[in-house]
Amino acid sequence: MSILLTTINQDFTEQAASTPPPSHRWVWPITAMTFVLGMFIALAIKTEKIVLVRDAPSSNVTGIIAAYHAVEQTVTKQQGRIRELQTENDKLADDQGRVGSRLASHLTEAQFLAGLTKVEGPGVVVTLRDSAKRPPANLPSGLTTDLTNMYIVHDVDIQRVLNELRAGGAEALAVNDQRVVATTSVRCVGPAIQVNGVPQTPPFRISAIGESKSLASTLALPGGIGEMLRSTDPEMISIDQKQKLILPAYAGFQSRYAKPL
Repeated sequence: MSILLTTINQDFTEQAASTPPPSHRWVWPITAMTFVLGMFIALAIKTEKIVLVRDAPSSNVTGIIAAYHAVEQTVTKQQGRIRELQTENDKLADDQGRVGSRLASHLTEAQFLAGLTKVEGPGVVVTLRDSAKRPPANLPSGLTTDLTNMYIVHDVDIQRVLNELRAGGAEALAVNDQRVVATTSVRCVGPAIQVNGVPQTPPFRISAIGESKSLASTLALPGGIGEMLRSTDPEMISIDQKQKLILPAYAGFQSRYAKPL
């Protein structure tokens, strides 16, 4: 047994003597890496402690409850501010609605006054016609021409009827299918009479909305246009009272030079 152990010990000694010593080049890199890793671990632990101290007001229960109440008060204040803003928003919306309603009402009134809307109501219809009569043939030519003009409806006749109807309280006027507004012109151009620049031929149907009896009485006043036309020919003018009239809207005015300020 002793001989066997001696033999094994000799073999191990010889093998150890024949094996070259190990290299130690890996020791310093591993040491450096271990040092750097330790620094990172220490830095992480320190950072975690800082974050915990910064975020948590206190590590005890009392501090946590106080922080909770503070946050709760802040939320309550913000909710109250939100309600105030909602109330202000609702008030502004209501004010805007009222302003919009007033603007719409004013716009409708302005359109009505400008004649830009179709209107209806009671009133009268005055119809002007050229007379079928003619002066005697044996009269001098100059006198014949003058008398012939008396039997024809002219632009001044239409304008006088419009003026007298306005004086009688007419609120809306139209000649045939042309609404009469502030810019309306009535003038003779050749054989036709233009209203709003649109040629019109007899008979001329003048519609006026207002108190019908008052309007009819206005055209029956002594010395007025109604009496003058009747004295020439009673058929040249007729007045009909109406319970309901519908007048068209003004077709529009195309301004080329005047611009609103």
